[in-house]
Amino acid sequence: MTSPEHKNPSPKAILTGHTDDVHSISFCSDSRRLVSGSSDGTVRLWHVDDGLPIGEPWKGKGRRVYSVAVSHAGDKVVVGRQDGRVQVWSIDGRIISDWKEHNDGIHSVSWSPDDLRVVSGSADHDFIIWDVESGRFLGPINGGSGQVNATCFSPDGNKIATGSGSTVRVWDSRTGDQLLGPWEERNGVASIAWSPKGDMIVTGTQAATFQLWRSKDGATLHEPLEEHSLAVVSVAIHPNGKIFASGSHDGTVLFWDIGTRQPIGKPLQHSKNGVESVAFSPNGRLLASSVGGFESDCNIRIWDLQDILPTHLYALAAEQSADMKQLLSDNLAEVTIRDNF
Repeated sequence: MTSPEHKNPSPKAILTGHTDDVHSISFCSDSRRLVSGSSDGTVRLWHVDDGLPIGEPWKGKGRRVYSVAVSHAGDKVVVGRQDGRVQVWSIDGRIISDWKEHNDGIHSVSWSPDDLRVVSGSADHDFIIWDVESGRFLGPINGGSGQVNATCFSPDGNKIATGSGSTVRVWDSRTGDQLLGPWEERNGVASIAWSPKGDMIVTGTQAATFQLWRSKDGATLHEPLEEHSLAVVSVAIHPNGKIFASGSHDGTVLFWDIGTRQPIGKPLQHSKNGVESVAFSPNGRLLASSVGGFESDCNIRIWDLQDILPTHLYALAAEQSADMKQLLSDNLAEVTIRDNF
């Protein structure tokens, strides 16, 4: 039997329906549904298993959708649009809030771990921290040296990391005070992710490289990794913290072992128009990737990690524990059978 790392990967489902670039995707907490945002101005909810849409597209006010994120509870979606709107929707497609404090497109949105706040990063060079229930906000806060392309909360919710121009900064999420940085990333920050343990930040750049940083002080953990040929516009860290995925405008998604800083498995090939967004499912078993370009290429692909990577790289701790118990049980049964003969 051919092992996963030697197969040519193919998606388990392709989600079609958007008519322009699919800039952003986010799994629901059940790992069975996914939300997407597109330059066609709509947000869509999908079944992951069969690739079919759920209900009608969400339209609302504003122009192109640049960023979406599903809350950790799975009941709300925050949406960032080209005209600077930040919107909160219920998961069944009802708009809850529509905020307009930014002066340019929203390139990134992210939820706090408790789902009480969201952060939005904009091409207007600012980011804003929003209280979801009241709509009150902290900011606008100048992100530093250019448009704020990337934002994310730390796992404990106390900090926010931003990628702005060619710098990475870390902020107090309650006060908006800068805590760390700027950490210089010469090639322009396009994407950012914080590791589940909180000890590491990964950034992707416009110049096709990415960097791992120690989050407590900004120390770089290696030389810039260079495997893509065009901008790394999306990075996602697996829930188990062992691997991360990078999506690039070169049309590929690569998997990386965080411990060794080496690529693993085979690249996931997409259209020549490039990958816009990547996301792991909360249960750790799937990866979604979205692409842009001509209408026929504006799709989302769902990949089953068991077809791509060895199990120990994507299994969550509980699954690994269950697998080990089953292995021990099988071995014990085998020993018992042998002893009886």
